[in-house]
Amino acid sequence: RVRSRTQVPIVMGQEDTTAPAKPAEVKIAMDEKSGAVSRPPSKLPPPQLQRRKLLQRLEMEMRLWRLGRHLITFLLLQCAYMLWLVIYDPVEMVGQVHDTLHYRLQTSRADGVQDVQGAILYLADVLTASYEMASALIDASTLDNIDVARCLFSDEVEDVCQLRYWSLPTRESDAWVNGTSLLRDAVSSQNTAPSVIDCSENPVENCLDRAAQLDPDLPGRTFGLTPEDPIIMHSRMDYPLGSVVALTPLMWQTRAKRVPCSGFGDRYNSEVLGAGRCTADKPCDPNRVTKYRSKVPSRRTGRTQSIYLTYSEDALFCVDRSQQEETFMDKSWSPWAAYEELTKGRELKAVDFGGDKVFYKFVPSMDYTEAPVVGESPLRENECDFPSGSPPCRLGDEGCADPLTQPNHPMWNNTANSYSEDCTLRKRWTERYLNVPRSDWGKDRRSTWWTMETNSLNLALLVITPQGEDYADIITLVKITFDVSQTGKLKASVSMNSTSQTSSLWFVLGGVVIFFALAYGAMSFATYPGNRRKLRKAWDCLITLCCTIHVVANFAVELGPPNVQDDLLAAFEANQQSEFFDTYKAIIEYNDVLLQLKYFGFFVALVMFVRFTLHLLLHPRLSLLTRTLTHCAADLLHFAVYLLAIQGFLAAFAVWAFGDRMERYHSFTEALWTQAKMFTGSVGYPARTPDLLYLMYLAVAVFVVVMLMLNFMFAILLGAYSQVVTAIKKDHSMASFLDDIIDAYCSHTYAKHHNWPDRMQVFSHLTKDDTWDDEGMVAVTKQELESLICDRTSKPMFHSAEVAENFIAYYAAKLDGYMLETDPDLLVPEPACEEKAEQGGLPDLEPASKTVDTAPAALDVNDPVSKERDAAKQGEI
Repeated sequence: RVRSRTQVPIVMGQEDTTAPAKPAEVKIAMDEKSGAVSRPPSKLPPPQLQRRKLLQRLEMEMRLWRLGRHLITFLLLQCAYMLWLVIYDPVEMVGQVHDTLHYRLQTSRADGVQDVQGAILYLADVLTASYEMASALIDASTLDNIDVARCLFSDEVEDVCQLRYWSLPTRESDAWVNGTSLLRDAVSSQNTAPSVIDCSENPVENCLDRAAQLDPDLPGRTFGLTPEDPIIMHSRMDYPLGSVVALTPLMWQTRAKRVPCSGFGDRYNSEVLGAGRCTADKPCDPNRVTKYRSKVPSRRTGRTQSIYLTYSEDALFCVDRSQQEETFMDKSWSPWAAYEELTKGRELKAVDFGGDKVFYKFVPSMDYTEAPVVGESPLRENECDFPSGSPPCRLGDEGCADPLTQPNHPMWNNTANSYSEDCTLRKRWTERYLNVPRSDWGKDRRSTWWTMETNSLNLALLVITPQGEDYADIITLVKITFDVSQTGKLKASVSMNSTSQTSSLWFVLGGVVIFFALAYGAMSFATYPGNRRKLRKAWDCLITLCCTIHVVANFAVELGPPNVQDDLLAAFEANQQSEFFDTYKAIIEYNDVLLQLKYFGFFVALVMFVRFTLHLLLHPRLSLLTRTLTHCAADLLHFAVYLLAIQGFLAAFAVWAFGDRMERYHSFTEALWTQAKMFTGSVGYPARTPDLLYLMYLAVAVFVVVMLMLNFMFAILLGAYSQVVTAIKKDHSMASFLDDIIDAYCSHTYAKHHNWPDRMQVFSHLTKDDTWDDEGMVAVTKQELESLICDRTSKPMFHSAEVAENFIAYYAAKLDGYMLETDPDLLVPEPACEEKAEQGGLPDLEPASKTVDTAPAALDVNDPVSKERDAAKQGEI
């Protein structure tokens, strides 16, 4: 491997060593099919290989052989992992269920809600749609108590027990329900005896005392009082939908603490309005009341009056939404709410849910979240003497009063069987409340569940899509959330999360993923032994660790609690609201865990994608993306710094200039997001012509960000891409990736068959000289290969001259002879020629001609014409 510029000629086919001889005609034939090199039968020397091209080819073949196996293992891991993610749920069926629910629940309307009343009306429509998806009496299986008369024997009631697909048996049916005996709690002698709820069999609360409740005069059984004789509902129409709501919707909220107002709010309440500082039993502070001047003088005195007024409590309240309340007095309406419950409220205790303190209730309709306005729901004492639907009386009339202002009103005595009678005060008062049109809810009803302190309000629906044995059931949790900001602005969001029965194939494939992950990590250390490629080995270890953790964590979630179907069936068996709430809570927390695992899976997939791009470096024609990004990495970094600086400046300016009047510039993050959409071409021009300031901002943003910066980025990428492609096209040491990968594996097999040494060892010995990559290094010959000594065995690496010659010939035939050395200055003389030259038999001559076919001619060292002729002819080996 000594750099050589000798002018010693290469004389081939010489018979007489004592006299000058003619240079032989050199012809090397390469078989296009086998790639073998054939030479004339004369004793011609083997071809010589260009050192730099040979070593480049050896390095690429070794890279393909070593990294190709690593890449194949990675692709197997990646395919198994992505398949394992995809088959976890029947994604197509889940998507169809979600599309149907989005349509039926009109979730697109939620984004347009801007106030509390709009949110209440939207939630009322959602509840109505959910009952259309209830194939059974879900209130009976969810709520703790229901008025039997209102639920089953009143066609006018729509706030509970909405029966669309079922009806009570008629009198002609054997299963006719005698409502009178049912409400009287009377059983017949024909009822099944004994019953499991008989006090003699099971002496618990609400057990059936058959001796006291037996009515021997009843002609038939009383259905509904014992589990042996239940009410058998008759089908009214077939249920037409593929999904079903199985539980009454659950509503919960977090509440902020009410705090004293400071600044203007406090002074407005106390100094301007005098709110909450005056009672009727003592004089009020004349400096703490509000007055206004009458428009016309008094008829009696002719004086223009000043009217003074104040307020019984603060006119406005302040809340701190960073603090959560733990108790709540709910004043919402219910059919049997007492006076204290509607005026003072029912005390609710907060429960822990997702790290928050929440208050919950099951709501069959939004009627259970509001209440009548105090002083605006009057009743006559003889209300039942008037037809149903008559206008209400006016306060002040004789016998007319609002029950909410009088705790001793006779309506509060109607506490039982109100709907079994033709008319009661409670029934009339309730009907009047429920018949308020939705358009008047905001003025004729008071919102008692959603108040100023409400931080967020959530409505959850549990939708089940049952399937046959060939498909898995799908359980979908629909969650509609309204968040309230510190300033009172609403923000709606709708989420749907589905789970299904996991197949056994998913567990098997998870084990396959773990196996390939461990194999990939082990192969990484085998591919990069010692201290080589520490960063890539660390990245491979990260992939192995993340894949294993993700699979094991999913297995733990699937095999551990909760079991959604079993928990749901257990809640139905217990039939208590607390159990149903725990089921909802478990399902929501389970979906939250799955969502976190999905985020982690996305991170793992992203890490694998980055590693895949690095794997493509094994062949230049596959590494266009990676090499392009690497080539322009510095330019892209500088471009990113410049772009971020411009975007930050423009975003800050937009927030300052337009944040108070344009929603998309309310905050710095929203302004950045708006400008990011501009960068991708979504400018979002306003519908009307904006003012001059916004036009100037828009012109700068569009020109600089959209036109200049975007095109600069494209120019950087295209410039780097063109340079990489040009470099690849100039490199003739490779073929296509498919041809090279096949050749690498064939070369490995060929080397084993012909007892070649490990090409890695050959490459290492030939590259000991740091100058091996120079253009001027002498050719590689079979003699040099014969002289290579194995460091481990201290024996020649090539066992014979024939093996070395076969190695040279094999690579000389590759790529249409691309690796053949053609520069006569770099050809190494044969040992026999060097021996003759040392004995004086051969003088120094010019290099051989560089044509493949050289004309035979006598070599006369003293003839200038011969020297000139030989120098003019070009010979190539």
